Amino acid sequence: MELPPYRMPTLRSTTKHMWDKGVQYLKKMGNVILAASVIIWALGYFPKQHPASQNAPVGIAGTAVTTAPATDIPPSSPLESSYIGRLGKAIQPFFNPLGFDWKMSVGILTGVAAKEVVVATMGVLYATGNDQGSSEIQLSERLKNEKFTEGKKQGQPVIDKISALSFVFFILLYFPCIATITAIGKESGSWKWALLAIAYTTALAWIVAFAIYNVGNLIF
Repeated sequence: MELPPYRMPTLRSTTKHMWDKGVQYLKKMGNVILAASVIIWALGYFPKQHPASQNAPVGIAGTAVTTAPATDIPPSSPLESSYIGRLGKAIQPFFNPLGFDWKMSVGILTGVAAKEVVVATMGVLYATGNDQGSSEIQLSERLKNEKFTEGKKQGQPVIDKISALSFVFFILLYFPCIATITAIGKESGSWKWALLAIAYTTALAWIVAFAIYNVGNLIF
């Protein structure tokens, strides 16, 4: 790695450098977060749900034939039936031992692009899927009110102090962003080191989060 000559920094050069890097970061991440938010919203909106009456079978003289609803099938929200809901449900078993619901699991998946996208993902998902109160409720309050809708934990809060700590540690330790993985592959001259970085950081994050969640629940 080439190093520049060391000089005593001046206030003018430090301020200019800080400003340039700050603007560069905001432009780059602003585009990434905006694009990710739009994609997440679209995946959570489609396929669009139609009223049941529109899909009811038609009988004689155009009258709709009503059928008794099945009582053994739990109702699902439009968000859970969307593309992103199906994706979250598919990967949730991998994260369930860590105390994460399917929305948190999707946040981890989208965070592969950049860790900052995790917050944007949770903002979109929990704002869309929350049926309590108005849209003016802050994200922190929505997270506190979120509860599991199925399984052994049905009715229990999704995010408490232990699960939140587990989630934070997982985010800090798992898969580096795509830019970092690309840099590792190019600088090392072999993509096996990039794959190794993905594997061991994700495995380490899972083990640490698993220990925090399960040991924390035993103690508290």
